Amino acid sequence: MAFDEQVEQLGRTVNDAKPPRPNGTRRALLGITALAMGAASLGYALASREPEHIPGQLIVGFENEVSLTSEADGNVLTGLSAVDAINRSLEGESYEALAPASAEYELDNIFLLDVEDSANLPRLMSRLSAAPGVEFVTYDMEMSLLDEPNDPFWSSSGSWKDKDFSGYGDLWGLQRTNIQAAWDITKGSDDLIIAIIDTGIAPHPDLEGRLMTGYNAIDGSDNTRDGHGHGTHVAGTILAVHNNGIGIVGVMDRGRLMPIKVLSDSGSGSLFGVAQGIIYAGKNGADVANMSLGGPAGPAQRVLDEAISYSVSKGTIFVVAAGNNDQDAIRNTPANNPQVITMAALTPDLTRTYFSAFGSKVTAGAPGWYVLSTVPDQNKVPRRDPNDPNAKGYPCIESQGALYCAFHGTSMASPHGAGLVGLMLAANPELGGDFEAVRGIIRETSNPVREEAGKPVNGSIDYGAAVQAAAEYGR
Repeated sequence: MAFDEQVEQLGRTVNDAKPPRPNGTRRALLGITALAMGAASLGYALASREPEHIPGQLIVGFENEVSLTSEADGNVLTGLSAVDAINRSLEGESYEALAPASAEYELDNIFLLDVEDSANLPRLMSRLSAAPGVEFVTYDMEMSLLDEPNDPFWSSSGSWKDKDFSGYGDLWGLQRTNIQAAWDITKGSDDLIIAIIDTGIAPHPDLEGRLMTGYNAIDGSDNTRDGHGHGTHVAGTILAVHNNGIGIVGVMDRGRLMPIKVLSDSGSGSLFGVAQGIIYAGKNGADVANMSLGGPAGPAQRVLDEAISYSVSKGTIFVVAAGNNDQDAIRNTPANNPQVITMAALTPDLTRTYFSAFGSKVTAGAPGWYVLSTVPDQNKVPRRDPNDPNAKGYPCIESQGALYCAFHGTSMASPHGAGLVGLMLAANPELGGDFEAVRGIIRETSNPVREEAGKPVNGSIDYGAAVQAAAEYGR
């Protein structure tokens, strides 16, 4: 089912008058990457790099809503004379709406402009920027999973079984952050929907009965199967089944998972597609949305910010990864967005991992080192035997026919935070949609950690204290 059909025909793509292009009206390469594993690491692949522009694509925002039509020769008209003159000078252009929201929010004036002549894109961008009625023009950029920290100790530190990781339980992240006290209050609610905006989610015995029908922003279908492994790992941390005699347990034991596939099985996608996934989450009732993905901050992030604002207005609370680039999270998107809960990654000693982003944009730290969770059998994760610490890859083990791997990254910290938000909403539904109150409670109840000068992560989450404070909020 197409995106515009799934959001009640919010989208309007004007390309009917032109023959289909080889790759469709929109390329699937998003430009945002998942933050977690292997070469496509479990945190942000952001580092201090310039964003990679997607060839032939610009994102155009108009000052007011425009009504698109097509001339007989296929040129797209906007009703703005200067813009229409530019369009008539192009060949093979198409416009795709981000997600017009029936005047509920100013998203229906943002479009993806796809042109055949990539070489003249800078000049086209300059011409459109100067045209009356155009509010902004930016490149679409690539987003993806985050590159893994390029450090020898990363792959030689051993698995959760070896000598370098002795003394810690397989699920140390839950055990060391006071989860039992939270579970004494609640383990979640079947009414809660947790959106996973990622590489999709694959069927797994430890996620049985948890998956809803979702959305694939890459091809417009409802096929959200994860062939990478990252999204399934994130989902298991949040909602793996309790007391089923296999594998792990999630932060929550009650709730539903809404898979939204915005990153391909190689771990990358486009900013425009990620924005569409964000809007889908808000339009379709997600209470919490996890985004373990990111890209460099810059002008193009305005589109993500608009999408987040829309879905926040619908009541969705976003939890995102800070980034794996050991820099201030203000340089990473969506980690720097003012309406999200941003999580840094901590070690079992509850100190900042050497790769985690930091700074005032970080809400708190959460487990992000050797986090064991669900992974599909067919995946792109570089993996190794857990008893061979000298081999490259992430330690993985099969248990009763199911696969589990231990990953590092702020991608793993974020779902710990998303699960915490789910528990808080279960304890007090009146907090639903109030991201500021939820974020404030998480900050206020976090435990102090030993921090490096100039690299704050603002404490470590405390499940029990946060859920207790949530239960008492406003009462």
